[in-house]
This record gives sequence, structure tokens and C-alpha cells, in this order.
Amino acid sequence: MEVEGIFRRGRRLSFSMPANIRACIEQLYDAVLVLLLDGQLRPRELSLCRVTARRLGFPRPAVDSLIGQITSAIDAGQPPESTIDRLMKKIV
Repeated sequence: MEVEGIFRRGRRLSFSMPANIRACIEQLYDAVLVLLLDGQLRPRELSLCRVTARRLGFPRPAVDSLIGQITSAIDAGQPPESTIDRLMKKIV
């Protein structure tokens, strides 16, 4: 399974920093969305989201809140753009 490979090789995957904060939020949103495909965010998946958020430059104290807000928005069926816009207003 490809996700298992990501967990095993996570520290060796190449990473390019997005050009702006909106792109960082979009990438974090996409990561959470993919890991929620089965309807659950398991501990290892949450850990991967945290690492992703930190690599994207989000401060450690804000990471769990961002992931939680994205997860709640996805669960509630909110459109990605409105969620990203709302997070942008809080961050900038």
C-alpha cells in the first residue's frame, strides 16, 4: 500500500516549500483530505499531518488547531475554498 511506503520513507521524501501561505494551507488541507478518505484520522496519519504542517512552516502550537479545523470542515462538508479562506483570515 502506497500510504505505508510514505510512512516508512517520510523523512526521505523530497519537499518543495510552497510560494505563499495560501499554498501552504492548501497543501495541508489536501494532506488531511487524503488521510481522511476512510473517514478516520488514525494516530499515524495525524502524526504525518503534524509533520507536514511543521514542514510547511506552521508554528507547533497552531498545528493541532489547524488540523482540527480542517478535519471539522471536511466532516461538515464545507467547500475547500471557504475553509481555506477562513483559515487565511485567522493566520494573516
